[in-house]
Amino acid sequence: MTVGGRYREDSPPGKRQREPPFDTPQQMLADHYRRGVLEALDREGETSIESVARRLTERDFQGSGVPPTEADYCRTRAELARIHVPQLIEAGLVARDGERHSRNLASGDGDDGVISSGDTGDDRNGDSGGDSAALLLRTGHGDRVLASIAARATTRRK
Repeated sequence: MTVGGRYREDSPPGKRQREPPFDTPQQMLADHYRRGVLEALDREGETSIESVARRLTERDFQGSGVPPTEADYCRTRAELARIHVPQLIEAGLVARDGERHSRNLASGDGDDGVISSGDTGDDRNGDSGGDSAALLLRTGHGDRVLASIAARATTRRK
């Protein structure tokens, strides 16, 4: 599944590497679902895709006078799991712990430990099952998240 980005021109033959899909912090933050994931990580430190999906779906329906259905929650969760979280992973802002399929915000400074959520669900279809796929953030808040995005975008251009 392609989630964005281009192939690096300096990749050795047969080992094509993709560049992250976002050239600027503004592109990363352009989608309200990606912002919602980063805001949830920033605010709570640890949360699940299910929790973020519920919050974002409720925000989408706020003021409409119609409550969201379970199908609405499922659509948002699927979009997060199949599109936005993989984009955050590909951009290097979220790293996957392959052992437990957990995800954490990559710090970029090398001293953050990976905190695992204990998710052992099957992730072959991009759906890691239930409430167990956690998104994790150590202690960095707002400015650090945005500074990390900006630093990565600037470094890639050089």
